[in-house]
Amino acid sequence: MTDNLGYYKTFGLTPSASAAQIKRQYIELSKLYHPDHGGSERAMQRLNEAYQVLGRSEKRSRYDEQNRSRIQSHTAPKRPVASGDDSWAARAVARVQVEDAARAEAHKDIIIGLAWFVFGGFFVSIGYLSHTNNSVYLLFWAAIGYGLFSIVRGIHYFYNPQQLARRQLSPQQFDDLYHGIVSPFAWRGVIMGTAIVGLIVMLRLATLPASSLNANPTSPTPLANASLSAASAKDSAQMAALSAQYYSCEATLHQNDTAIGATETRMNTYLWGGKTDAYDSLVPVKQQQIASYNATNARCEALRSQYNDANDAYNATLRQAASPSQPTP
Repeated sequence: MTDNLGYYKTFGLTPSASAAQIKRQYIELSKLYHPDHGGSERAMQRLNEAYQVLGRSEKRSRYDEQNRSRIQSHTAPKRPVASGDDSWAARAVARVQVEDAARAEAHKDIIIGLAWFVFGGFFVSIGYLSHTNNSVYLLFWAAIGYGLFSIVRGIHYFYNPQQLARRQLSPQQFDDLYHGIVSPFAWRGVIMGTAIVGLIVMLRLATLPASSLNANPTSPTPLANASLSAASAKDSAQMAALSAQYYSCEATLHQNDTAIGATETRMNTYLWGGKTDAYDSLVPVKQQQIASYNATNARCEALRSQYNDANDAYNATLRQAASPSQPTP
């Protein structure tokens, strides 16, 4: 071994990393440094060489044992001098962290888009069921359109985080991280986003009652009853509001989870570098982030329960409205 922790430094991890962490880091770095994507062939060879050892439990055990023997044979081992490979590994780890943050932002876009889509869809459905042609419903169609746009944009950036990183970083920062790496346009993300949005629209149309699309506007309907119509509108508005709050809560929960992961990465970096003071300073930060995650998760569960209750009330109102016992004018 040329140095006692060379393979772990290639992945930007510490010897305490789990097999799942090593595999995930290998997949992420392979995407960045595969020659077909404009990466370095030498860097890819080094990455494969490291994974051949650390990716297999028996080889990793022997490698760790050799590392321990080397450390024990030196009473005061010197810190390895930073090399070009170390610089490459540091840039790779920084890229992974930047792209993880970009994916988290894209995930937030998708969730917000779904919230707007559901919000607009509820009120547009009420317009169909009550056969009213109110110009106010154009606003709800606009909410649906904005929701679909956010969903497509989020899916695109989720599959191509480099595009979002280019917008968020300064040109110098982006060049430092991605110098010499091709950043192709993610057509896969656009195609998948369009397909998913199309599927959502088709499912939405399929769930509308046939009577709401083909009914004669001049004929009376069960929802012509004013009290039932008002109750249905109230329940639907409550469901839309709860749905928007729930998806916003889920977005916050995902952000909390991403923050915990980023803190753990920094703690591992400090631990490997021997910076125990910096490591200890992050322990209460991580504990606070975990407490915030648990509180947010409890709030999301409460919102989900409230939404289910409102949904039951809404369905009960619709069943009452569709009952043949309702008087007709």
